[in-house]
Amino acid sequence: MRDSKKVQEQEKKNYDRAKEIFNEILPNKHPQFKQMPEFSVSDMRMQVATNQYNIELKGRSTSIYEYNEQPLKVKKYINLVKDTKPNETLLYMAIIDDGNWYIWNLSKLDWRTVKLDNMTAKKQEYNIGGSEYVCEPYFFLPLDTACLSSINN
Repeated sequence: MRDSKKVQEQEKKNYDRAKEIFNEILPNKHPQFKQMPEFSVSDMRMQVATNQYNIELKGRSTSIYEYNEQPLKVKKYINLVKDTKPNETLLYMAIIDDGNWYIWNLSKLDWRTVKLDNMTAKKQEYNIGGSEYVCEPYFFLPLDTACLSSINN
């Protein structure tokens, strides 16, 4: 069983930090944000003028520099694509506890640069009473394909 309180705290922390980042990289654009409910496919939606975004947020407690890539569960990606409306751009944002962040425009990513492999990870984050691990397919998004100063449209 997952610790719903910890999940909500982390989701709120990620959402607040993402808002700060988007307001910083989109000065004078006045983005409008909507946090999605806890069990939604994505974490937030954003509108900037006439542009609409569906955004998945991933908080990381450790630096991803040593790996040069960010894992994204294939099943999660498929669900995000299904959840993204035709007029929306799908973004994936990794927020690192050290203050760094990365944004991938999954709608325009050159998927030939993305590695696909199996990875063993916790079945459920913030699990009460121990963690079960499973091996599942993941995409590994290269750091050099991330947007570091704005949103790549």
